[in-house]
Amino acid sequence: MRSGDGTAVADMLEQAVLPGLALGLLVAGVLLRLVRTNPVGTLSAEHVDAARSRGVHPFRLVTRPALIPVVTVLGFQAAGLLGGAVLTETTFEWKGLGYELAHYLTIHHLPAVQGIVALFAVVVAVTNFLGDVLAASSTHG
Repeated sequence: MRSGDGTAVADMLEQAVLPGLALGLLVAGVLLRLVRTNPVGTLSAEHVDAARSRGVHPFRLVTRPALIPVVTVLGFQAAGLLGGAVLTETTFEWKGLGYELAHYLTIHHLPAVQGIVALFAVVVAVTNFLGDVLAASSTHG
């Protein structure tokens, strides 16, 4: 395939459907449950009725309190997605960090394993930190 060939992009997107579904389904159930139950629980709170009586739009009352747990859980799901990436890349033979981690584990190349695991730990820590910062800023804004 030549550079700039449109079929290369179409082929890559076609091959990404099953791995994307495999990883997406890991997170989808938890997030769908949170996105469904949190607004319903928020709407039944007493302060919402008081704010509605003062003319505050219900969308504004629901979005912030309902999205805080979603943002927090997304930070926690980063670890699950990285672990799922190892399994998905190994299963579908995609050359990525997860595939390389599985390869280095099989050949007992410990420095490479430690490096990749340390990188994954940094990604999880940064993602959790950003989720906490977003959650904290949405409660004070």
